[in-house]
Amino acid sequence: MDIKRLVADKEGELSALHSRMDKDLDIYYLTPYVMKDYTGKPTVNVDNVTLNAPQVFADKVISTIRGATPQFGVKGKVNDSQVSKILGFLQGALASADDLLVQKMIVPLHHFFTTQAILRGWIGARTLVWTEGEKVMFDILPLDTRYVTYEVGPKGMAWGAYKTRRSKSQIEEEYDYVARGKYGEVIDFWDAERNIILVDGSTVRETEHKMGKPPFVLCPVALTPLIVGSRSGGMEHYGESVFSAVRQTVEDKNKIATILQTTNMLHFKTPMSFESEDGMKLPDKSPHGAGAITSLKKGERFVAIPYRDVTQAASFFWSIVEGEWQRGTLPAVDYGNLEFPLSAVAISKLTESRDVLFLPRLQAMGLIYRGICHMLIEQFIENGLTAELGEAGEEVEYTPADVEGQYRVSTSFHTVSPEQNIANYSVAAAARGFMSDETIRRDVLKLQDPVAEERNLHEQMAAELVPEVRLYRVALGLLAEAKQLKGSEARAKRVEAMLVGKTIGISLEQLTKGQMPEAPTAPAEGEAAGTEGAEGAPLPGRGAGAPAGASAAVRLLGQRAGRMGLEPSRVGPQRRR
Repeated sequence: MDIKRLVADKEGELSALHSRMDKDLDIYYLTPYVMKDYTGKPTVNVDNVTLNAPQVFADKVISTIRGATPQFGVKGKVNDSQVSKILGFLQGALASADDLLVQKMIVPLHHFFTTQAILRGWIGARTLVWTEGEKVMFDILPLDTRYVTYEVGPKGMAWGAYKTRRSKSQIEEEYDYVARGKYGEVIDFWDAERNIILVDGSTVRETEHKMGKPPFVLCPVALTPLIVGSRSGGMEHYGESVFSAVRQTVEDKNKIATILQTTNMLHFKTPMSFESEDGMKLPDKSPHGAGAITSLKKGERFVAIPYRDVTQAASFFWSIVEGEWQRGTLPAVDYGNLEFPLSAVAISKLTESRDVLFLPRLQAMGLIYRGICHMLIEQFIENGLTAELGEAGEEVEYTPADVEGQYRVSTSFHTVSPEQNIANYSVAAAARGFMSDETIRRDVLKLQDPVAEERNLHEQMAAELVPEVRLYRVALGLLAEAKQLKGSEARAKRVEAMLVGKTIGISLEQLTKGQMPEAPTAPAEGEAAGTEGAEGAPLPGRGAGAPAGASAAVRLLGQRAGRMGLEPSRVGPQRRR
């Protein structure tokens, strides 16, 4: 198989798409505008102007989508415990992949994907899970889709290749191959069985794999489906950048600005004719300039050459072009340009046009993350790996059994703005009684982790409804602070914790070990539960070993622990703040 020829042929098929991507990048980088005549030649004697509007617009969209909130979910035959494990694994794996990218001086996945979705119109990644010693490496490489070629077969991607340009030292270090020049062209080719690395057309590495498919995930920002039979097979506009609706408008804005600036310069330095007796003489110097003095002989004079002032016509056309720009980009409210107040409803209506720009790109990012997540899980299970993931000191061990099952990972992204938050809160309040709280959190408020938010809410309600729970957490917090301090300050915090614990009938030792108070003895026969017994008889909940100052809530906990057959002094709280 001639891989170099295979890639070159595919690049020819995608040439229209790649050309469009290059033009869009030129627009973003504000390539200097040059006015041309109808023959395509540069117009002389004009002051060309390049406006920064395209870059400001694209940066605003990039900033907004980078701040979008991700929402991961698992749907299938799995219970809540499995869902928690799967999501924990995926979040840890993605964080580990970001750490690896940062070490390579590459921006994190979310940032890279955002820029690709905005400027290229395509998003891509190569996903690998491998080991380095005992450490599991989650290697997710974001791809510049301008340099990705691929072929699609009946069951999906048949092969994929990523072309990069690397320095001679990079190539030698990674592939043990000496490139001919200072830089070399590297092609990373994958099919269903092999991975082949080419440097300047020469094969330097070939390895087999058992994944059964190329480890690439590609997704276009598909505003419209692929239209077969159009120019270049429809690929040129399949997967569009944010400039899709304003490419010509950008040129029109620069042209009008150039015309207006050229007109200004004509006012500033008006073209002159010089009258003399023979009509052949030219002045020694230009009459223009602050405080300029020019000597003229009798009969000689400067005469301004009349020209048509196009300012009014250009300004009228500018208003038309600016209207087109506003309809194809973001409303003025997003830039803070409004000079008058608007109601919340009016702002909501103005910002609805943002969905045309944001939703297709957020959907594409959700699809690319879903594909990456499934690849991570598949390779992790296939290789039979065990990984510790999570923040330093809080790592959790994951095995293939933790992520096995029949389910599908769902990912979505939602932009957040103060105006939209206010609207969402209003809708959520109105939806109570018609929708479950879980649905409201997930679909209306679009919380990143609705399940975790529900747990947090339950913890908050427990502290509000049961004062002993709040005091218990306060005591634990004081003990945690004491561990960070020394000397008298630490002793003071421990004393405070002891006093709080005494209020709810828990000793300092029990607080330190996370133990519950001892279960009380059963009330004497014939005594009514919850009433004071005979003189000298212990109250219900104050049996042998029960703290003298134990509150009703603590006594109840002790009774329940006893009925469950638990050792009272070894029952710890299920969750700590």
